[in-house]
Amino acid sequence: MPASRSISWDVSTESLPDAFERYIVGMADLYEVSGVSDLDRRHFYNRTRTTLTDAGAIGHGRSVRQTLARGPALLRRSDVDGLNVLFNSAAVVGDADGREVRAAPGAIQFRDLGRPAASRLDLIDVRTLLAPRAIAPAALLTKAAHGLVIPPD
Repeated sequence: MPASRSISWDVSTESLPDAFERYIVGMADLYEVSGVSDLDRRHFYNRTRTTLTDAGAIGHGRSVRQTLARGPALLRRSDVDGLNVLFNSAAVVGDADGREVRAAPGAIQFRDLGRPAASRLDLIDVRTLLAPRAIAPAALLTKAAHGLVIPPD
């Protein structure tokens, strides 16, 4: 049985004036963060709980509206790789390596973290499952599956 450890944080500008800046640094290996309004920067919050194992990670996060991207430069330097399966309680619009992504609240989405992608979220209330590439189903790591959305219905 793989060993696990859980990590969590709850930061906001109410208690930590530079919470947004710390968030940007903390996300640097996973996503480039942009599109956060001045109002949301002043009232920024991020609440995250994640459990990590050798077999992957499962977590839940909440935060303000933002755009999360994995472009070519980040893909070259990032040590994070595998299949990300996401369930967000808010709508998502974006691009997955040239494929337009539109996901209604409650849809299931698939992202190959080794391919470019960008998502605009009006609210982050996401549950995510990250499977390392070595154990992820090969069919879900194809270009055709990257950005795939299963509607909530």
